[in-house]
Amino acid sequence: MPGIPRRLYAHDVRKKRLSLFDRATSAVEAQLVANSRCRRLLAVSTITKEAFIGECDVGNRRVLVLPSGMDVARFAGLDRECLRAEVRRASGADA
Repeated sequence: MPGIPRRLYAHDVRKKRLSLFDRATSAVEAQLVANSRCRRLLAVSTITKEAFIGECDVGNRRVLVLPSGMDVARFAGLDRECLRAEVRRASGADA
């Protein structure tokens, strides 16, 4: 789930009535959630998780949060200029 349910997005974010596209997308979302083969829903944030739990009436244990970011601390201690020079030498772009 890359964002909040379509109905909420159209109503709360765009502040508009549901278009035909919004209605169709909402129907597809509802079918996906209701499908017995869909055991888990992956949300990109807790805000998205709470929105889907409230809108689609799914259990809290069925929705997991999987943030889409990366851990920048892994790269904090690296010498960027040294690494860039190494990549340029290896690729032949240092000429």
